[in-house]
Amino acid sequence: MKIKARILSLLIVASLMTGMLPVTVFAEGTDTGKAIQLGTDGISGYSDNEKYSYIYYGIWNESPVRWRVLDDQTNTGETGMFLLSDGLFDSGGLSGSGDWGGVLFEDDGSNEWQGSDAQSWCKDFFIKQLSSIEQNAVLGTYKNDAAYESRTSTCTFAASDEILYGDKVFFLSAEEIENENYGFTDLSSREAQGGDLGFYFLRSPDARNNSLVGMITSTNGGMNTGTVEFDWNARPAFNLDTAKILFVSAAVNGKTAGTSGTLSNVVDYTGSDWKLTLSDDKRNEFSASTQSSTSIVTGYSSWSIDIDYSGAQTGTDNEYVSALLFDSNDNVLYYGNIAKNSASGTATLNIPSGLEAGKYTLKVFSEQCNGNYKTDYASAFQNIDLTVILPPETKPNASFEATSDNGGILSNVDISMKYSVDNGNIWNAITGTTMEITGVTEANDVKVYKSGNGTTTSDSDVQTIDVTQADQPTGLDKTDCTTSAQNNGQITGVNDTMEYKLSTDSGWTGITGTAVTGLKNGTYYVRVKANGTVLASAAETVVIGEHICVGQGNWLYDPDTHWKLCTCGAIVEEAAHSGGTATCTAAANCEVCGQPYGQKDPDHHTGTEAWITTDTAHTKVWSCCQAVIEGPVAHTWENGICAVCGYNCVHTGGTATCIEKAICEICKEEYGQVSASSHTNLVKKEAKPATHLAEGNIEYHYCDGCKKYFTDEGGTQETTLEKTILPKLAEHTADDTGWHTDPDSLQKHHLPQRRKRQIIQPRQIAAR
Repeated sequence: MKIKARILSLLIVASLMTGMLPVTVFAEGTDTGKAIQLGTDGISGYSDNEKYSYIYYGIWNESPVRWRVLDDQTNTGETGMFLLSDGLFDSGGLSGSGDWGGVLFEDDGSNEWQGSDAQSWCKDFFIKQLSSIEQNAVLGTYKNDAAYESRTSTCTFAASDEILYGDKVFFLSAEEIENENYGFTDLSSREAQGGDLGFYFLRSPDARNNSLVGMITSTNGGMNTGTVEFDWNARPAFNLDTAKILFVSAAVNGKTAGTSGTLSNVVDYTGSDWKLTLSDDKRNEFSASTQSSTSIVTGYSSWSIDIDYSGAQTGTDNEYVSALLFDSNDNVLYYGNIAKNSASGTATLNIPSGLEAGKYTLKVFSEQCNGNYKTDYASAFQNIDLTVILPPETKPNASFEATSDNGGILSNVDISMKYSVDNGNIWNAITGTTMEITGVTEANDVKVYKSGNGTTTSDSDVQTIDVTQADQPTGLDKTDCTTSAQNNGQITGVNDTMEYKLSTDSGWTGITGTAVTGLKNGTYYVRVKANGTVLASAAETVVIGEHICVGQGNWLYDPDTHWKLCTCGAIVEEAAHSGGTATCTAAANCEVCGQPYGQKDPDHHTGTEAWITTDTAHTKVWSCCQAVIEGPVAHTWENGICAVCGYNCVHTGGTATCIEKAICEICKEEYGQVSASSHTNLVKKEAKPATHLAEGNIEYHYCDGCKKYFTDEGGTQETTLEKTILPKLAEHTADDTGWHTDPDSLQKHHLPQRRKRQIIQPRQIAAR
């Protein structure tokens, strides 16, 4: 054989052990209820009292397999049940071959669960050891295992993503075998029955050596890792779909059928070993019903019902049409069968005597009963409701006298009775031999019954008192009040079968004639009176109008109020003047009569802000009343305009010249035009005759301000410098210098002295 040295020392405790056999001894425990229970309420996972529930499921070597319920949820936390085999398995010829006939984890040396021989063994177990119906109730499990360090050994295990991927049967992980919530609180709790040496594989791979895998070694429950190439025992686990479980029963004699057609008592059960009855989809065509009476009075000596059934499975002697009898709290009382290996027919079922009064349910189904420890298969339940009643009390003979449109007096009754006015939906206690009731309608009548004492009698039959309702009055008329006293209104079209009341009154008044007179204004109700079991009619509404004074003509008024006069002379609509708005210039006008009243409001201006201006100042006022807002204040001049009020200065004063405008005496700004005739320095130039030697000039005047020439003394006739010059004369003229000669001349000449021509510039002239 192949085995790592680290576990060789464990072999000294080896002893030859037998293979897996079913454990048939019930575990002792607290009361778990009845030996047959709906669903799985009687089964639980590990609890503080260190007890388990056990389920038998599947067959190994022709023996039922016992499973320990680790949790009433799956190992992934989903709805279901987590189960672990209570004992160990060797290969049993299913897969692998080892020296001990055990299970080989993997012969290629790998410690990965997926694809291993151990996983294949689990698949073979699922297929070969579970029936198809049992397989259908096993959940596929998807799980990742995190890295884990053992708390009871020095082993460490590697993380494995998707280590379980739809696996139906699998080995526990190292973490699961040390989970105290599953009951693994010490080493001994991990021991299992059967198998060589008590060794069994886990699915967790060693974190340090990929040829080693987790295992529980020997019967002491210790944890170690061993070679994957050695043959150890298997201890499979799986998750069960509890939705597939119709009911559970004690593993031994939980279903005691007795004689066909009778029901046997389901005893109390204190054990913890269970077998299952699974839902079988192949039985969906089964149906059952009865035409017999399903109600009977207590104390019956015999009671049987005929059940028609069809679609039951047949073919073997363990096929039955069975029944369970439950009380109203879904507690199982009886179990039995009504037919054996019969597809359809009518069978008589005797109901056990002694049932207390109450509601019961008979659940009928087609089932295959496979014996103690073995899983049974059944159809869905077909429910037949049964009722056991006590002898009824005497039916009441109550009377009802209508007094209104929805109530009256109930008599000939007592406090043991109840009444209903809503067709029996709600029953009310009766408080005496007579009682006033309300809420009565023609549609629902009045119902009365006498309550049974619950011990010797049941409730009586219900007495129904027929109630009708009178028709609503028609043809009514009315006259409104015509005086200010409001006391002469009338209702007509009535008779002595009717009654009336003012809407604010609590009581009704009978009518004795064909009219009701002397009524004040208001809303009145008129109805036909109640009579016997006839309710008063619905009320007709009549409104008597009041006399209303109406003001006539124009408004009358005084300084404070206004009013009008009614045709009867009454002052109406009198009120103080109101509304309108007083302003700084006028009192308010009453919005009702239009007359002015009260005082002006000096602070309520209707105009806008405006300026009053003079040549030198401005004042801000309200345009409506000229009230001063601010001022007067001197103008602030900018280019002849007040920067505050925008007033344009009316320029005055100052003198314009030929080169400058006049300066305003008020705003100190230039204004107007320059004055061409107002020269700043006009100089006269005397006339000078021209000669043949020099130019002359006329008399003229020159202004050194505007730099212009004028021919007149006022400086209004402008000319140019050129026009003032007189050209030289063509003929010589003698001067006072005498005779002159030149070197070539042989004669005397009278020659004027040459001078350099000089042009006198305007300023030079002015300077001479």
